[in-house]
Amino acid sequence: MAYTKFSNYRILWAGAVLSFTAMAVLVFIAVNGNTFLLVNSPINAQVSKHEYTYLHNDYPEKWPIPALDKVHMSLENTVHYAFDTPEGRAEWDIILPSGGAVVRLGPRRRPFTVGMFHQIRCLGIIRDILDDLYRDTNSRAVSADRSIIAGHCMNYLRQMVLCSSDVRLETVRAAKGHGLTVPDVTHVCLDWEAVYREAEKNYQTYMNTPK
Repeated sequence: MAYTKFSNYRILWAGAVLSFTAMAVLVFIAVNGNTFLLVNSPINAQVSKHEYTYLHNDYPEKWPIPALDKVHMSLENTVHYAFDTPEGRAEWDIILPSGGAVVRLGPRRRPFTVGMFHQIRCLGIIRDILDDLYRDTNSRAVSADRSIIAGHCMNYLRQMVLCSSDVRLETVRAAKGHGLTVPDVTHVCLDWEAVYREAEKNYQTYMNTPK
């Protein structure tokens, strides 16, 4: 089936928009510590005395890990995590911890999605679709099921950005038109590496627990 130049242009334009959105959200994820089971921060690190059963609705709102320290991140462009190179694909393949976006909690090892990893997984899904579109501009390269998942991810990431409401001021190249932010600022973040370490410990505990 032949496709018009307009159709191909529209697909490539949509891919470019998704690329920009994905990169912007990746910065948001690195800067914020929001989770589905929210990650504790030094601000809200009070430990509840309640012993949760992790049955039904009896589980904490926050993933009960040690309070996260504040760390700094200087924003910069990088050759890593490209969506259309072999090296970038390999980096995206290992960006999640060993247990994926899931941790298992409680005596029955109930699975929970950790929001930070959920967000990164969504970026990976969008990256995968962008890669397919750029290698094959035929719109049939993306199945209906994958389009639905991508739509969920775009909306979920949009809501997480709004939830964060980050008001850090960033300079722009131009006061009018399509001014792009210049990555010359340093953000104060929560220690995301500590979240990864806790996720790996959780996975090892789960794997070493008799089923």
